[in-house]
Amino acid sequence: MEQMTNRKYLILLAVLLLITASSAIIPASWFGVSDKKSDASSDLTSVQIIDTVGKNKEGGPATWKDLTEMAFKNQPEELAKLKETPVNQKDLDILNDPDNLTASFSKNLFVSSTYLNENGGGDETTQDDILNQLMEQELAKIIPTTYLVKDINVSQAESKDSIKTYGNNLALILKDMITEASIKEGMAGVFDYLNTQNEKSLEPVTNDYKKVDTIIKKLLALSVPLSASTYHIITVNQVAEYRDNLYNLSQLANDPLRGRISLEKYVEVSVYTLSLYKDLSKYFDTKNVVFSAKDAGYVFTAGYTMK
Repeated sequence: MEQMTNRKYLILLAVLLLITASSAIIPASWFGVSDKKSDASSDLTSVQIIDTVGKNKEGGPATWKDLTEMAFKNQPEELAKLKETPVNQKDLDILNDPDNLTASFSKNLFVSSTYLNENGGGDETTQDDILNQLMEQELAKIIPTTYLVKDINVSQAESKDSIKTYGNNLALILKDMITEASIKEGMAGVFDYLNTQNEKSLEPVTNDYKKVDTIIKKLLALSVPLSASTYHIITVNQVAEYRDNLYNLSQLANDPLRGRISLEKYVEVSVYTLSLYKDLSKYFDTKNVVFSAKDAGYVFTAGYTMK
């Protein structure tokens, strides 16, 4: 029980669960119960459990202090010892942060595990269902930022020259968004962190996030021909998804679950983001805009090559 109140154990558990959540074999021991199946069927769900026992006395979401007192209500001596244990306020703030997926998942798992232990444990199917529901709840919280046409700078008047100017300016903004060097440095830093837990290793990813965030601001300010507005908003939203993925990845130290989910999506999101060049190329083709080799927008004619 004491381990369940330890932040590092909870975070490690959450990360391990993320890796194995897609497997049909979930050790029942992870819930603190035996592998023996219960004869009684159960319609328990994680939502029901959290709604009934995951609340404090005032009816709000239970804090870790509330949960610990619930879990040790029949062990006053152990609870007294825990209360004497020094608490790192930064760690406590992370654990109680509703936007921290690892903390939220761990808290809900703790509530569910404690409830099951006090009510016969439930069978393996119940345990698996609860685990899957808890994971789905956290996955659903990762929603990319979405911009609307009203958020971009659309110019009502347009000409072939203004479209070409737009293409050149757009190419300059997107030029260094994703480079071979940034990918290598960022991924090297991520895997170094996974091996060493040195938070400085994540700085390249954080720097990439800041760079792409600046790109978003430039895209929103860029004067966009009316005929390009649909293509442009698609571009902005795809770049925003890439930016958000970088941010989530940079949170690997404080929110491992969020970071690991983003790591798994990194390649897919990057590929979709780079495919924007092909989509934009189609737009300029339909407008019969041709860029020369001296133009920044030549990338839309010749095709993008990552350097």
